Amino acid sequence: HSFPTRRSSDLFGGGALVAVRSLWGMPIATVLVKNESERKIESIEISYTTCGITRKITYRTADQQTSRPVSEEVQMRLVLCGEGSHTTEVMLSGGQVYASKGSYIQGGYEVTERITSSGLVSEYTSSLP
Repeated sequence: HSFPTRRSSDLFGGGALVAVRSLWGMPIATVLVKNESERKIESIEISYTTCGITRKITYRTADQQTSRPVSEEVQMRLVLCGEGSHTTEVMLSGGQVYASKGSYIQGGYEVTERITSSGLVSEYTSSLP
């Protein structure tokens, strides 16, 4: 019997495709929104700029396909090409909107946005060496 063999370049190409699709090696920053208020989160929008490009990520409670109760924590990941800046805007039930002032962000940063009864409180940590 003769078995098909794969060239190492084929294996590398397949691995590279998996890496690109799963964002391996890309600088990732994480924004964790924690709801400590008495109201339900309706939506979260993060706007961020990196390498001159502005992107938005939106989470809407109504879009979630789950029978579980709405989470009090929502984690969002930002793919960056280097340094950047970001803002977070949260809409709560009843139409109340809170927004962060915006700040610097880079790969390895983790931002926790705590929703309190009086607004957003931002806490930054870095997993960079």
